[in-house]
Amino acid sequence: MEALRSKSRSERYMQLHEEGMKEGPEPGEGPERAVLWTDDGPPSPSNEEAGAMPLEGHKLDYVSTVMLCVATFCLFADQNLMAPNLQAIADDFGLKGKQKDQFLGGIMSIAFFFVGAPSSVLVGSLADSPKVNRVTLFTAVLLVGEIPAALTIFVGTGWIGYWQLFVLRSITGVAIGGALPVVLSILADIYSSSQRNVASAVYSTAMGAGLVFGQTFAALVGSSNWRIPFVLVAVPSIGIALGCLIVIKEPKRGAAEEALAERFKSNPNYEYREDVGWRRKFVQAFTIPSNILIIIQGVPGSIPWGVLNVYLNDYLNTDAGLSLADSTSVVVTFAVGCGLIGNAVGGVLGQFMWNKSPRLVPLAMGITTIAATFPVEVLINFASRMSQVFRLGIAFLAGSVACFTAANIRAVLMNVNTPNTRGTVFACFNLMNDIGAGLGPGLVSVFVTLFESRRTAFSVAVTMWFLCGALQGSLFWTVPQDVVRVRNKLAEQAELLEDEDLDVLLPASSARQFPPSASLELTSHE
Repeated sequence: MEALRSKSRSERYMQLHEEGMKEGPEPGEGPERAVLWTDDGPPSPSNEEAGAMPLEGHKLDYVSTVMLCVATFCLFADQNLMAPNLQAIADDFGLKGKQKDQFLGGIMSIAFFFVGAPSSVLVGSLADSPKVNRVTLFTAVLLVGEIPAALTIFVGTGWIGYWQLFVLRSITGVAIGGALPVVLSILADIYSSSQRNVASAVYSTAMGAGLVFGQTFAALVGSSNWRIPFVLVAVPSIGIALGCLIVIKEPKRGAAEEALAERFKSNPNYEYREDVGWRRKFVQAFTIPSNILIIIQGVPGSIPWGVLNVYLNDYLNTDAGLSLADSTSVVVTFAVGCGLIGNAVGGVLGQFMWNKSPRLVPLAMGITTIAATFPVEVLINFASRMSQVFRLGIAFLAGSVACFTAANIRAVLMNVNTPNTRGTVFACFNLMNDIGAGLGPGLVSVFVTLFESRRTAFSVAVTMWFLCGALQGSLFWTVPQDVVRVRNKLAEQAELLEDEDLDVLLPASSARQFPPSASLELTSHE
């Protein structure tokens, strides 16, 4: 025993692990022998065995999830309130012709997302700190976004009014950029890997529903004064933001990790408090292959979304000749396809695929992203030649296929990163998405000038999904190894962060379930 104490923690871990593997407990007398991850997929323990938290099994967690989604719905409803009334806003500010696309679609969108990008990095880093309460942080982010939205009612006309709106929308961009890393960090500590695709899909549905509601509400209410929808959305959202402090329960960091399940089960007061400097977190984020691919794909993947969210309604109305009611119904139908099929069904299907083999999810993401290009191109180029029924069918199909990735890609990021770095990683992910979403409308305004055709500009922008889908499909080769790496690291950290006393070393069951040699075993199957 003394000889064992004199060794380093990692050496003790390895020795105990090797001894445990040689002489494990008999069935019925202790923890079962290990089920190692391989490239065929993860083990499939029950929720109770894996430490998972069923969506319907924990009322406080369920209520917290609902509240997070409601708050997110309100925040994203604010994001697209301008889209249905771009022409009215342009008239109010005296913008003529191409100035509408340049100043409202281009410059305004770039400012909205590029201001949100650095805020995402800051908030994501704070969300990883064990000293910061993530619920309080999320509430603060919501208030930063909704208070400027309420002040939009005081925006004037002409160029003075334009710059007033520019400043207010830029501040709201801070909230849009900062909310995602905090929410996903919380959800990853509520739900295990066997449920995160579904949880991510629910959150994505809330985002999409907010965007749809915002556009529809603005089209219905903002016809007489485009400022009114901002106030009507912002005021109740402020109340919901304050309610988050009361309703949402801060989950224990790492509580949903299978590799830490024994720790939390044996010691209710156990806390995962592994913390590293923010620089090291960013370095780690860009040394994980899956992170690199997911973060990079965000730029080409978000450009078409930036175009669709900002311009599609106005384009169908002013260029394709549809009435405002018909163009809005097409956009809403696209979003319904996103929500009902892409997010809801896509999340459940993605979870089924993940539990079978992690490789299947990125493969499906790549295929659906590339496939979504075709119905969107049809909608852009032939909308004026179709009946409204056919337009709605194409829009529903496009939304259903395009949103499969949105439902699952965040869950993949949760599963390939440790609890103490997820906020930072999601900040980097959101940063690239914001760059893409901001560049999308900006590039279109440049393409409109270059090609002298909005239709051509939109068509070129949407083809960015081909590159995005190829990058997503490449995750097929990186995700399984990165998942094993995370589980090994968590099991090792659980032992290294314990007291020097050998009585509180990592339980043998955890060591055997996620041994350091698992990554080597995986490699041998390649």
